Amino acid sequence: MVPDYKSYYTFLGLNRTPGPKRVDTDDLLANLPHIRNFIRAVRSRNALDLTADVEVGHRSTCLSHLANISYRVGRGLEFDPRTERFTDDEANTYRKRIYREPYVVPEIA
Repeated sequence: MVPDYKSYYTFLGLNRTPGPKRVDTDDLLANLPHIRNFIRAVRSRNALDLTADVEVGHRSTCLSHLANISYRVGRGLEFDPRTERFTDDEANTYRKRIYREPYVVPEIA
């Protein structure tokens, strides 16, 4: 888990036993410019106000998510980057959460 630019926590094994970590308390405001930018873009409802493009954020986190899903199913997987789906049905169940009404994110074909 990476909660900010300078800290991290790890959890090991099936029981998620706490592992190595680094908690930075030197600069608690290191993330403030990023947070301010995000809030400003939310208020303006204009994605162009964001310092970083949403698609770049999505692409930069994909590999971590793919590795985590592979770990959870216990095998290597084939992934189609165009459709963003696995060839494995079990792995596809990890692609998104199960949401509760009325907070459902619709499937867009």
